Amino acid sequence: EKVATDTLIDGKFRFEIESASDGLSRGMICSDGGLRTPEFLWIEPGAKVEIAGDGLDYSGWEIRSNVDAQENENLFREAAKSEHSQMFQCVAEYLTMLEAFNNKNVRTDEESKLMITRLRELSERQENIYKEISHKERTLLADMNPDEAWAYRLSTLCTLFEHYDDSIAGIVAKEQFGRMDEQLEASFYGQKIKSALFPPAVLQIGDMVPDIELKDTLGNVHSLQELRGKY
Repeated sequence: EKVATDTLIDGKFRFEIESASDGLSRGMICSDGGLRTPEFLWIEPGAKVEIAGDGLDYSGWEIRSNVDAQENENLFREAAKSEHSQMFQCVAEYLTMLEAFNNKNVRTDEESKLMITRLRELSERQENIYKEISHKERTLLADMNPDEAWAYRLSTLCTLFEHYDDSIAGIVAKEQFGRMDEQLEASFYGQKIKSALFPPAVLQIGDMVPDIELKDTLGNVHSLQELRGKY
């Protein structure tokens, strides 16, 4: 849900939102220029959050909140503060250059090629910084009490494991997975982690289909086992 605010009073603004969710969720802050923070705000009904800082570089912002998950979130942010600042600067340059490129002002083919090259470099740099942030954050997992912010960071390790072939991330994620309680494991991020680390077996043609049970429209339960070999 997007909430806009354009009224500043003494350099401050405040707003209230009515969330469609009755549970915990994550949020970000965006500027008109396209810059946006990571989703580092944890919000739930009754949440009171105070953010203090100068400028758009969110790495130096201080966040105070009555939401429990924000405490671990702030520890993660502090651990990778330098990398978050680098990410901000990298994204800011990328957006500025992308806007200039899309304006299609008169320029030579050589200038266009140089801009495309730089955009690619910045995109690759963002990916590398993301990995650096994740590396800093993973060092905190073992000493934290697992909560939603913790589970979100564990899910980012699973992303590195799945899409970037980061075997160390996979090892750490599997080591930490067992620390989740039933409630956290049943959460969105808990299920995401579980499916990444322990994907269901993929059936091949000719494999025996595992037994399943389904109810018909009258509520009667039928199993595949009772039909096996009859059709």
